[in-house]
Amino acid sequence: MLSSQFIAGTIFVAFVGACVTGLTWISSTLIEVDKNVAVMAMKMDANNEKVSQLHDMIRPMWEEFTGRTYDGNLAQINSSTDLKTTIK
Repeated sequence: MLSSQFIAGTIFVAFVGACVTGLTWISSTLIEVDKNVAVMAMKMDANNEKVSQLHDMIRPMWEEFTGRTYDGNLAQINSSTDLKTTIK
């Protein structure tokens, strides 16, 4: 019949085959995820560039509409709400 060496050898070969299959699946999945991440990074860079261009285009129109110019310092916009002068 079947010897114990044959059964042990068959189990070992099946185990090694399962390990190789698992490692192959993991590596192919990681490569696919890496490609997807690279594609998304390129799309985000393109979108960031478009948003920056739109901001540069809309900013003059907004400043003309509101009559204010912004230098990025929000404290100057709300200078009338100084806590030291309002709370006594």
